[in-house]
Amino acid sequence: ESGAGKSSLVNTFLGEDRFLVSEVAGTTRDAVDAQFTSGEDHFQVVDTAGIRRKRSISSSLERYSVVSALRALDRSDVAILLIDAQQGVTEQDAKIAAFAHDKGKALIIGVNKWDAQPKGQRDRKVWEQGLRDKLKFLHYTKVHFLSAQTGRGVDELLDEVVGLLDRYYQHIKTRRLNTVIQEANAKHQAPSFRGRPIRLLFATQVRVAPPTMVIHTSHPEGIDVTYQRYVVNRLRAAFDFEGIPIQVWYRKRDSHGGRNQRRKPKKR
Repeated sequence: ESGAGKSSLVNTFLGEDRFLVSEVAGTTRDAVDAQFTSGEDHFQVVDTAGIRRKRSISSSLERYSVVSALRALDRSDVAILLIDAQQGVTEQDAKIAAFAHDKGKALIIGVNKWDAQPKGQRDRKVWEQGLRDKLKFLHYTKVHFLSAQTGRGVDELLDEVVGLLDRYYQHIKTRRLNTVIQEANAKHQAPSFRGRPIRLLFATQVRVAPPTMVIHTSHPEGIDVTYQRYVVNRLRAAFDFEGIPIQVWYRKRDSHGGRNQRRKPKKR
């Protein structure tokens, strides 16, 4: 979201005034890459194009800014959704967050300019609850309160980026994964399908970034959205996937090991 202080945050990461900072929303017109080192970790950060609210996107330049920002997001591993604490969550924030979620990006929500909030409005729990009410699909993300201008909270944000990258590329051993899946199935049996019980037979992780699991089951077409959400929540709790969208595919496997059908639900 334009005006949230993205360039100021990048400058704080870099420790120098590398990018132009302006009080005018939407100053940055293109996505600009820079590299920096923090301790033993090396990062490439992209200051994306400023994105105005929909009603303000009228010129070809503004439309290009939007496309440029989305392309930058598409080639990233971790996305920081920076929200202006004084403006709150906007419709454009929600759209960008949905794009990052759908693309399977690791995600952090940063609430910037928190130190500028009136003292009577600095209840973090209340503010975060209002944010989550508007971005319910990002229930798995962590919220950081910071000030890009003063640097307060920025080190903690960068630490979380490192943790997110580790979890984003985490590969779960098949034995551990199946233990969790079988425990989940034992604790809460999937609804029957056409009078037949649904069994979760075997699970494996087929890729990272984002973590993608395939669960072989007797009747993948019978796994409803509620049970899909339950399984993802169990995986998230067992393997510390906070901030990471998880993909789970359900594939048919009969008692003889045959496979001929799969179902891909939405990321959760």
